[in-house]
Amino acid sequence: YRHTQKPLPEIGKELNVDGIIEGAVIRAGDRVRVDTQLIEVGSDRHLWANTYERNLGDVIALQNEIARAVANQVQARLTPQEQAHLLSEDSVDPQTYELYLKARYFWGKRDENSIRKSVDYFQQAIQRSPNYAPAYAGLAEAYAVKFDVAPQEQYSAAKSAARRALEIDDDLAEAHNALAASLFWYDWDWAGAEKEFQRALALNPNYAQGHQWYGQLQKALGRRNWSDEVLRAGELDPLSILPSGVGWYRESGQYDLALGLIRKKLELYPNAPSLYAELGEIYARKRMYQDAIASSQKSVTLSAGEPVYLSGLARVYAISGKRKEALQIIEQLTVLSKRRYISSVQIAEIYAALNETDLAFRWLDRALGEHSPALVYLKSPTVLETLHSDPRYAELERRVGLPL
Repeated sequence: YRHTQKPLPEIGKELNVDGIIEGAVIRAGDRVRVDTQLIEVGSDRHLWANTYERNLGDVIALQNEIARAVANQVQARLTPQEQAHLLSEDSVDPQTYELYLKARYFWGKRDENSIRKSVDYFQQAIQRSPNYAPAYAGLAEAYAVKFDVAPQEQYSAAKSAARRALEIDDDLAEAHNALAASLFWYDWDWAGAEKEFQRALALNPNYAQGHQWYGQLQKALGRRNWSDEVLRAGELDPLSILPSGVGWYRESGQYDLALGLIRKKLELYPNAPSLYAELGEIYARKRMYQDAIASSQKSVTLSAGEPVYLSGLARVYAISGKRKEALQIIEQLTVLSKRRYISSVQIAEIYAALNETDLAFRWLDRALGEHSPALVYLKSPTVLETLHSDPRYAELERRVGLPL
């Protein structure tokens, strides 16, 4: 909302909040000043304001001081862990912290190029400050969503970084969250993953990404209440690029609600390929094939041809009856796979949509050998629907270790 002309009451309604914090940051050399104010949304009334100034190396302590002041003003109830966190006076090298913030910024964008930049910035932060635990935790979370390398390489790096972060600071929620994600998506260790997700959320109950990924674990295990976690993630971080809740709306057939949520996200991120891919899939389920193809094509264009969006377009082509175009993309992905990792599940999904059942299972067998993270979602009713009645599908679920 930085450049928006919307009035505060409208912003408050969109974010579902009663108060908004406005602020300005001024940096001069090694000093930083923060002017902040708390505004009641309904009345546009200023409830509180203050100015803070610190050395740049004390920026984390400054953030905690401001957070404590705001919590006191709104009389927020803090857990003991949250109180301890806000009372900490940790200092950090300013350049390290700047690298860390850049890494988190690119991580939040979630396209392949941005994730690569994120990994690079986290690694630079670690090189500068080898004992800065948040940088290791961030690196682990970045690898957890870095899908341009094989899963073994991806999650080995993620677990290594997460465990190094925990050696330095065992109370770091992000590190437990990253370790949980690796145990979930690659090791298929459901109990171990759940323990780590619960530990992360006990340390930081307001960590949106923790709720998002814990909800994915519950979805994979076939629990009916999995949507509670992802919807909570959306409440905690309404400005995230992730359209939390779309998966639930898709599974429950509430396609118009899904479209509404995606369109709201597009107001914030008008060039996000992931959102256009989501649009394409929902339109295809509504049998609005022309719109589905147009949206999916836009996701490919905006991403400069990332494989995940190419495969999404191919599935839409297949569902729309454009068999030739779908097969052409399979050929394109096959060529790409000689230069970089392409998930076998992506190929299997296209063949499934084309009703090429034997070929789909052939690629799913390859995915099993890769320990593809996408296989954890086999129990989802919207994944590989055309294969569910085949006995080989139940056998695949058993081999992945999913509960019956």
